[in-house]
Amino acid sequence: MSKTTSVPAGAGIDTSTNDFGFEGAKYRLNSVKISADFFRTLGIKLVSGRYFEDSRPEDQDNTAIINESAARRLGVKYAVGKSITFPYCDTLPYRIVGVVKDFNVQSLENNVVPTIYSISNAHCGFRSGGAILVKIKSNRMKAALAGITKIWKKFEPDYPIRYTFLDQNFKNLYATYDRLSEIVLFFSVISVLIAVSGLFALTSFLAQLRVKEIGVRKVLGASVVNITTLLSRDFMKLVILAIIIATPIAFWAMSKWLSDFAYRISLQWWMFALSGVSVIIITVLTVGSQAMRSAMVNPVKSLRSE
Repeated sequence: MSKTTSVPAGAGIDTSTNDFGFEGAKYRLNSVKISADFFRTLGIKLVSGRYFEDSRPEDQDNTAIINESAARRLGVKYAVGKSITFPYCDTLPYRIVGVVKDFNVQSLENNVVPTIYSISNAHCGFRSGGAILVKIKSNRMKAALAGITKIWKKFEPDYPIRYTFLDQNFKNLYATYDRLSEIVLFFSVISVLIAVSGLFALTSFLAQLRVKEIGVRKVLGASVVNITTLLSRDFMKLVILAIIIATPIAFWAMSKWLSDFAYRISLQWWMFALSGVSVIIITVLTVGSQAMRSAMVNPVKSLRSE
C-alpha cells in the first residue's frame, strides 16, 4: 500500500506544472507527493537508480524520483545523482535517486506529464488531497474491503470511507469511446444487412429481366459458372468502385479521429485491404448465390413462351 496526491485516472487529477530549478535553468514539471512504496504498489519499473526506502532517513525530505518524460525535459541521459530544487525553494536542493518508466495517469489522449516525485516537501510547498492506494488479491476482495473498512472506522468513525478501483477509473475515462464503438458497430451491422438485402433483391430483379437471355445462353452451351459470372460482373465493378472511393475517405476520417490521442496506433494498408476483401466476399456470396440460382433454372421453362 502507499499514499499519493495524484490518484491514477482519479477525478480532478492535478497535472499542472511549476518551475523547478536544474543546473541553473528553470523547467516546468508536475509535482506529486507519495510514500515510499508507491511505485512498488503500482508495479512501475525503474529505468535507473533506486526506489525510495523507508530505511533511508534522507528519502523523507531530501531526495526525489523523476519519470522518463521529466528526464527528457531536463535534457539529461543520466539524471541520478544530480540535484533539483522546488519552486521558490532554491536553498534546499533535492538529490535525484531514481528514474522510473513513464506511466499515464490520464487517458491516452494526453501525453505523460514530466513529473517529480517526493515523499515530503512541506518546507517547499504543501500538497493536499490524494488517497491511499492498496493492492489486494482479487480472490479475497470482499474480505480485504471489509478489513479496510473496519480499520477506517476505527480511526475515522464520523467520516465514511470512499473507494474506487483503478481498472474502473480507467474504464470510466473511455466510457464515451465505448458508447461510440457500440453505436458504430450497431449501425455498421444494420448498413451491411440493408446492403445485402438490396443486392439480393436487385440481383433477383435483373435475373428476371434476363431470364430468356440466360435460357438461350444455356442452350448454346454456357455453363452455370459463365452465367453466374455474367450476372455478377456488373455488381462487382460497382462494389470495387465504391471501395476505391470509400478507402481514402475512411483513411482521412480515422486519421482525424486518432489525431486526438497522444498515444495511438498507426493506420496500416492491410486494415483497409481487409475491409475491402470482406466487402467483396459478402458481395460474391450474396450476388453469386442468387445468380447461380437463376443460372440453374431449366432453359425449357424460360423459353417455353417462344
